[in-house]
Amino acid sequence: MFRVEFFVEDEKLSYALRTLTGLTSGLPHVQHEAETVPPVMLWPKKAMRRGNGKLIDQFTAHLRRQQPKEINAAWARKFMLGIGASPRSYSHVLAQAAKKGLLKKKGFSRNVIWQVTLKP
Repeated sequence: MFRVEFFVEDEKLSYALRTLTGLTSGLPHVQHEAETVPPVMLWPKKAMRRGNGKLIDQFTAHLRRQQPKEINAAWARKFMLGIGASPRSYSHVLAQAAKKGLLKKKGFSRNVIWQVTLKP
């Protein structure tokens, strides 16, 4: 008999428990791990789970550490992937940052570059 321990994202927990039900004996022990990062996600180490857990606060902390002059969509996708979120939601974090005054949009359509207006 073996004891198995693994991390599951919040939205995949029910699927994982249903899958394991027929394979295990006894009830599973589920424990919420707040502000933790699975060991698999190692990029960028300092961007993961900083601040109070809100996306915009994590993004602000990452901007302060990296100190870029300008960012683009690829940079934002890489950040989202680094914190364990879907890279498709990069536009949401960019819009939030622009609303908060951290970024200023330059260009249009596919040539958008965001100028960082955050003071270090």
